[in-house]
This record gives sequence, structure tokens and C-alpha cells, in this order.
Amino acid sequence: MKATIVLGILSVGLVLAHASSSGNDEEKLLVEKVIQESTKKYDERMKVAFLNGAQSKRNHRELKKSTKYTQEIGRISSIYLDAFKELINKYKVDRTSALSHLRQAQPAECEQEELGCDSASKYRSFRGTCNNVANPYWGSVNMPNLRLIPPAYDNAIDDPRGGIISTLPPSREITLKIHRDSGNDSKYENVATHMVPQFGQFLDHDITLTPVDNLACCGAAQPEGCWPISVESTDPYYGSSPIRCLDFVRSTSVCFPQAGIEHREQMNIHTSYIDAGMVYGPTEQIAAVLRTYRKGRLAENAQYPGFLPYRKEVVPGDESDGVIIAGDVRANEMPGLTVMHSLFLREHNRIAASLANLTDWDDEKIYQETRRIIAAEIQQVTYTEFLPSILGQDAMNNYSLALPPVTNNNGYTKYDATVDATIISSFATAAYRFGHTLVNGLIQLMLDDQIVGSYNVSDNYLVSNQIIENEHADEGQGVTGYDLILNGLIRQQAQAFDTVIHKDMSDKLFKSATFIGTDLAARNVQRGRDHGTPSYNAFRRFCNIPALTTWDNKPDDIGQEAWERLRDVYADPEDIDLYTGGLSQITVEGGLSGPTLVCIQAIQFQRLMQGDRFFFTHSDQAGSFTPEQLAALRSRTLGDIICQNSALKSTAKNVFQITSTENPMESCTASSRELDISLFAKDIVSPSTGAASLPYAAAGLTLYIVTLTLRLFI
Repeated sequence: MKATIVLGILSVGLVLAHASSSGNDEEKLLVEKVIQESTKKYDERMKVAFLNGAQSKRNHRELKKSTKYTQEIGRISSIYLDAFKELINKYKVDRTSALSHLRQAQPAECEQEELGCDSASKYRSFRGTCNNVANPYWGSVNMPNLRLIPPAYDNAIDDPRGGIISTLPPSREITLKIHRDSGNDSKYENVATHMVPQFGQFLDHDITLTPVDNLACCGAAQPEGCWPISVESTDPYYGSSPIRCLDFVRSTSVCFPQAGIEHREQMNIHTSYIDAGMVYGPTEQIAAVLRTYRKGRLAENAQYPGFLPYRKEVVPGDESDGVIIAGDVRANEMPGLTVMHSLFLREHNRIAASLANLTDWDDEKIYQETRRIIAAEIQQVTYTEFLPSILGQDAMNNYSLALPPVTNNNGYTKYDATVDATIISSFATAAYRFGHTLVNGLIQLMLDDQIVGSYNVSDNYLVSNQIIENEHADEGQGVTGYDLILNGLIRQQAQAFDTVIHKDMSDKLFKSATFIGTDLAARNVQRGRDHGTPSYNAFRRFCNIPALTTWDNKPDDIGQEAWERLRDVYADPEDIDLYTGGLSQITVEGGLSGPTLVCIQAIQFQRLMQGDRFFFTHSDQAGSFTPEQLAALRSRTLGDIICQNSALKSTAKNVFQITSTENPMESCTASSRELDISLFAKDIVSPSTGAASLPYAAAGLTLYIVTLTLRLFI
């Protein structure tokens, strides 16, 4: 994109509102003057940077994690943060007064419209609004993250923890001394399969996406927001290349200031709820292009039925070649993730076809009822199979995450309207990134119990052809790469939970023919500092775990080798980053994280259940399932869903764990693996509310028309 176009887009809408008539007129004039100066300073810096090639030219398939809306909000936030610092530092304006004036002078883009919520609707909005009727923006798209403890910005406003010129160890150095795979570090869990990190990534892409502008940060002039990762000439991977810097762009922040937010705060452009948004999309516009508007079905690939469509097949005017589209922009990050998207695309269309055969419902009702079932299935898998595998049973019990058994028409949970399910910053930037250490660099392709091939993760970033290939298929069986990868995910052991991240991600993340790759571990550390995430020790205190004191006093929950690595890098235990410290802890019993990360993860998933009005086990809601429907959903496993949407002949009872006498293989032809769709194929008056099922408010035609504006959003 040319610099003039980008700057034109970014300049839209920054019109100062009239300040309130109260207060000192001179001070108000000063605030307006400073905002104008900060605006000019920002635009000049961006103009120079773009003229010097700051627009990223990496792989065209790479992910676009920003929209025109987030770009404009990020611009406004940067300008107002700069103005705030100028007012309190240069002009010595009282902090409270400066915040008040800036808040009154915010442009219209920062205002939230009043929403009228229909508590009788049984269907979620795509944007997550009106889930909480009293607080309709809780958990919705473009909302600021929450904090468990206040941020630790270096200047208490917006500078990264440790400072722009950091006093903390360089993030790449932390990778090399703590996180990098030396080539002899492959360790395997005794229980977990590779489906644990793969489903974990799929779920993550439902509930979190922090916008980041696509900028090149290692050029002659750095645009606003760049904070690149330095690389030494002695680096064992990058050192032999000309690279001395890895691109890193700070996360886009929400409008500053806001009520209760007097610092830089990042946003989530997905809904926070487990609502299958990665399947359907976080906006009406994206959801619209993913539909066929025929019998409730989602669009499939015209050339390869059963797989995700190409963008050019569904997005008007798109001319990209071979780029797939799904509800989340990261669907093609790696083949295993694309497989998960394809799995639930197939599950949606399978259920929709059954409902179309069993009812006389129109397209809209079939689509919405199927979407409701898919979200329930993902919640069921998350809370009954995935979370017990990563958190351990103690945390499941202590945080009330274990769903009650279904007996005698019971098994329901209660919605708590006082719980805000919005994503917690430390969860998104550190605690839920635990899965990176579990990922294998070599992915096995398996036919039944035989390994018939493999591929390296680093050779397959941002391409999806692996899943449609069938070179290892038995003649006549209809087996594709999709089936072979899926079977490998549920049989191959995951790497051990430790500090080590495979070199395909710690050196070669997003590697391509024209890009050497970047460092996922360093990016995780840098991202935590970017967000002002407090230290690992601060979260030990928050989670009631004894704080670290000196290097001479090793805690029992960190092994000797991990402790020595930390000691070799950090000057003081108080400096340890949450991500690195969290990976250094010994796992809790039956789990795949240490106690600090488990604490943060459990709090988040507790909120995602209790604070979601549409959570599938909640009673007394317009969308509550009947006892018979709930019982059917509660018996559902990920293995069942795989069986009904692949060529696999069998799976383990729990596909997140390797097979054993307690977790045997089960045939895919068993009747117990089927979901009785007839239970959902009728209009039912809710047994708890007495309210009839209501059709979704938005008509299909309206949703179709808004596809014309899709390119403003994706």
C-alpha cells in the first residue's frame, strides 16, 4: 500500500470535540494545542517511515492482524498518549486534570453507541455484544483487555516494562540461553498427544486476537509502534545472514484515556467468549461471506469440497491466489490448524444437512441452530477433555470448572451476570502461550497406526496444500492429507512442558522462500513487556505462591536446571518475565503447566463459563438447551466429531491422551459416537423461561448485502 493511501486512511476522523464549558479555558486551549502538536508529530514520523519502506513486504500470505478501524484507533491512542505525557511532563498540568480534558476532547471514533439488548433472543450476536444485557460491551470485539494486577509500564503510562532502551535482558538472548532447541532437546510427555497444543491454538483463535499493524521495523526510519528485537552477529542462526534485527510492532492500543484506564491498554478484536468465532467470524460482514445462504450451509472450496474456500471464491473483488478464508485470519498459519478449521466446517455442514432433512426450517434458522450446536460442542470439548488435560483435576475442582454430571434431568450450571468474561491481558500475553513448548517440529502423517510420512512445521507456514494431498492414501479409501494429519495429531506425543521451544518456532517462525523466519519465544517475551505485563514474581504473589527472594534460595516448584538458566540471564529474580518464569515451573499434578500459569488460565476459563449467558450448560436462559439436548451434547467428544467428519476408522476415547488400558481405541462405527440431531430438530419452548425460540434478528438478505463492505474488515 502506498504511503499516501495509508496516511489518508489514518487521517480520517481525528476531529476534536468541543471541551466542556467547565474548567480553565486556558488549560483547555493548551490541551487542544498539544493534541494538534502530537498529531503533527505522529503524521510526520509515519510519512517519513513509509517513504523509507516501512510497509511490510513479507510473504503475501502472511496474516493481516489489523483493520482500518484498529489502525485509526491506534493512531488516536498514540497521539493522545503522547499529548498526555507532554501535558504532565513539559507543561506540568495536573495528571487528573489532563486526563479529564483529554477524555472530553476525544473524537467520535472513541464513543460507544447505546445498545438495546433483547434478552429473549436465543442466538448470540457475532460481535459478542449484548451477551451481558446490563453491560452489553463486556466480552465484545474491540474491547480493552482486563488486568489481574496493574500494569508495570516503565513510565507508568506506556513504555514497555524495562523501558524502550531496555534494562532487562534482550529477548533474543533469553531465547538462546533458556528457550532455544539445541537439537538434542526432544522430550515427550507420557500422556499428552499433539492434539493438546493443536486444539489449544484453535481455541485461542476463537477468544483472542490482538491487532498489530503490518510494518517493517528494521529499516532506515522506524514508524510509530515499532520496537524491534535486536540480533547479534554471533547469533547461531541469524548471525550468518545480514539480519541484525527482527521486526516487532507494538500491539494496537484502545482509545486513551477511558474510564478506569489511565495507561496504554491493548484490545481484542475477537469476542472473548467461546462462541466458535474462528468458524463463523467475529463480525456480521465476515460471517456473511462464509455462508452459502442455502440450507444453512457454510461455503466450501469449489475445487476441493469439504475444505475451506479460497478468498477469491467468496470475497467480492478479491484476486488472491490460493489463500483460504475462515472465521479467523490465522486459519492457514500451519496445516494442523487448517485441519481443525476444516473439521468444524464439515461438522457444521453435516449437522445443517441433517436439520434440513428433518425440518422445514429456512436457511437462516438452520444456520443459527447449527451455529449454536457447534459452539456447544466446542465448549463441551474444552471443559471436559482439553482443560482437565492442561490444568489438572485440582484446578478443575478448585475453580469450579468441572461440569456437573447429567443425571435425572440435571447437569445445569448458573449464569452470573456480575462476571466479566473479557480476556485478561496476562492470559493472552503469557499464560495461554504455554502450548508453544508442547509443539513438535516434525509432524507425523499416520494411516491407522502406521507412520506413512511427515513434514517440518518450518516448511509449511502459511500454506494449506498439505491437507489436500493424497500421495500416501490407500487406493479407493478417499484418504487425504487432512485425514493423515488429523490421525497423526491424535496419536503423536506432544513435546514435554518445559522452557524449550522447537527451533522451527524459536528460529524459523513464518519462514518462507523469501523470509528467514523470526523467533516466537523472543516475540512472546517482547509482547509481554510491550503490554506492561508485570513480572513473574508479581504473579507468584497474586496466586499466593511464595515469592522469589534471592538466587541462593531456589523454590521447590522450579527444577535445578531451569533455575540455573534463569540465574544465568536475569540479574535479579524480580526481573524474570512472566512467560519465561511460567515455563520454568514444574507442572501441577495431572496438568501441563506450572502453578502460576495454571492460576491465570483457570481464572480466565472460570470467567468464560460463568460470565457467558449463552454457555451451553446454563439454565434459565432463552437459549438454554433441554435436558435431552444437554445430555446428548455432554456425551460428545472430539473423537466423535473426528469420526463423523473424516476417513479415520477409530480414535482413542480421549484424543488428548495417548492410548492406554484406561483410554482405549474406539471404533468410529459405534452408535455411541453419533449425535442424535432429531433432538434439536424441533421448535421448543424453553423449559426454564417459557419463551419460544425466536428467529435471529438479521435477515439473510441484509447479511448478504454487507459483504460488499467486507474488505473494510478483513
